[in-house]
Amino acid sequence: MKIAWFTDITAGSNSQSAYLSETLLPLLDHRITIFTDCLKPLAQAPFPCRHYSLYNEEEYEVAIYLVEDHKNCRFVLNNLGRGIYWFHSTVFNLQESLPIATVNRILRKRRLLRRLSYYQEVPDSLLTLAHIKEKSTINLFSHPWEIQSFDTLAIPKQQQYKNFYLPLPILNLANFSKFTFENQARSVVIVMKPDVSSHIHTALSALSETKNPLVWYVDEQDVRRAEELIREFNLSNFLISVNTSLDKYYSLLHNANLVIGLNFSTQLTAEPYVSIATRNGVPVIVSDFAKSHAEFADHPLIYRVPLGVEEENILVSLISELASQEPFLRYDSQHSPEQIRSELLAILEDHKQVISLENRKELRKIKRYSEAAGYSNNNVRTYP
Repeated sequence: MKIAWFTDITAGSNSQSAYLSETLLPLLDHRITIFTDCLKPLAQAPFPCRHYSLYNEEEYEVAIYLVEDHKNCRFVLNNLGRGIYWFHSTVFNLQESLPIATVNRILRKRRLLRRLSYYQEVPDSLLTLAHIKEKSTINLFSHPWEIQSFDTLAIPKQQQYKNFYLPLPILNLANFSKFTFENQARSVVIVMKPDVSSHIHTALSALSETKNPLVWYVDEQDVRRAEELIREFNLSNFLISVNTSLDKYYSLLHNANLVIGLNFSTQLTAEPYVSIATRNGVPVIVSDFAKSHAEFADHPLIYRVPLGVEEENILVSLISELASQEPFLRYDSQHSPEQIRSELLAILEDHKQVISLENRKELRKIKRYSEAAGYSNNNVRTYP
């Protein structure tokens, strides 16, 4: 099968799309062309990379679009066509993610949809999906809670589509080199942005009481703010690790006994870091907020901290207890890249049947129109 794969594949990118492509694509043996807009793609990209403007639908059997609300993935939102959509986000920033012409179409549609009572409580940014869903046939979701957001905006008389939950592939921690914190102490790893919406102040305040060694895994543009907060909370036993590749994060987990990923935002996410940790046996503390980490509702390694006045006290107790325990590292092979590959291939086969059915419907439609106009296989109208 000849596949067009639309994704961010920028070297050092922290998008889930880049992680998924880097992890999964080497396992696929199809004829794949990666369509991207980055100037510096991965040096070891497993397939040829082309600029998205060079895409010709007729040259490919299927197009797979990795959809995400990330600055490196906006070109995907701007150039969605017929094919399979793999969602890592279903909430988008209208002004930043889409061109103004598309935003205007969405806003016009929003005024129409607002007249329907069951759209009254839907956030404006979710209405971006009303535009996206017009072209999708099969939809994949790396997080199950996104399926509900997607189905909430089912538009009347819309084409039929299928939804599948296909999680991010998780690698085995044992395959990565170990990172050792100074004094051989096991550390607490933070995967949070240095801003208020992530509740980082609560996490750092708790760690200033427990005195645990801290590794803060942040994006390069957030290093300066992270250093300021470290000084503000007078933390001494720390390391700021810049997110240059997920290989580094896997290495950090070797010597971590706990990951903290608090979150008080519908758009920020601690993925894929939460999944990587829990699927390898490392406990994670998250906020008990809305839909965040719904796929881990019953996971024994997820600890939820309720928001409110007791949040910091609960966090201190959890850190003290969990950081004193040696994690029992255990790999969940149900989320291995090989397993995700197998499920994706099955979905692609299903997609071939969908396309075949659509083509047969299109042929029947053409036949009806031809017969209505006086054409038939035995009676072809000719012109002098």
